[in-house]
Amino acid sequence: MVLNVLKTNLNSLKIVFTILLFICIVSSLVLRDYIIPKRFDDLLGTNDKNITKVFMRDGSNGNSVSTNDRVKIEELLAVLNNLLYRKSFNQQRRTGYSYFYEFYIGNKAVLRITGSGKNVDINGIYYELNQAISKNELREWFNSLPIEASK
Repeated sequence: MVLNVLKTNLNSLKIVFTILLFICIVSSLVLRDYIIPKRFDDLLGTNDKNITKVFMRDGSNGNSVSTNDRVKIEELLAVLNNLLYRKSFNQQRRTGYSYFYEFYIGNKAVLRITGSGKNVDINGIYYELNQAISKNELREWFNSLPIEASK
């Protein structure tokens, strides 16, 4: 009788352990993007050397700039490459932006970042950054290119 009780308890323990293991695995898969930070290339889905064009719009006045100049593209990438991007738990939509900047490979827009600071929208998903994207650096980069006034 004692042996039967021990077998029943052992089987119950196996079931509980299996359920807990399953919950841990599923949780880690679901929460992975919130826990493990990504690098810029991870978000881009390719090496940043493949970027052929950057378009940027100023949210305060609608003016824009665009460049295919590899040196200018590298300047902007230098601001973004050393950051770590972690998906934010707060995905509530926000309004307004300082700048948005789109990265192109050929004629296809592959990534859009909206905003600056430590919380930005990337292709419609909010990310928290380990360091703020400087609005001043974005402004300097923007102003270093020929500006097209909004219409």
